[in-house]
Amino acid sequence: MYKLSNTAYYLETRACLEEVESCLLNGNIRAATNMLFSTVIVDIVEKLNDLPGGQGVKILDNKKINSKGESGKFQPGYEKILLI
Repeated sequence: MYKLSNTAYYLETRACLEEVESCLLNGNIRAATNMLFSTVIVDIVEKLNDLPGGQGVKILDNKKINSKGESGKFQPGYEKILLI
């Protein structure tokens, strides 16, 4: 069976996609949709952090986004700022 998570480059994105697949297989469409949105945000932040020369960090700083808080989890509410 084809697994969407195998196509992800970043480990964190891959783990999120596995959760999306699990939700879909269990018939939890709403949870899968929410998790897919979160997966896109995680992937964007990972790609920004991977840009050469610290360009991604500058973009996150310019938008005043602290991608991970003290707990190591992504801070809520910055998705709109990131995507605009």
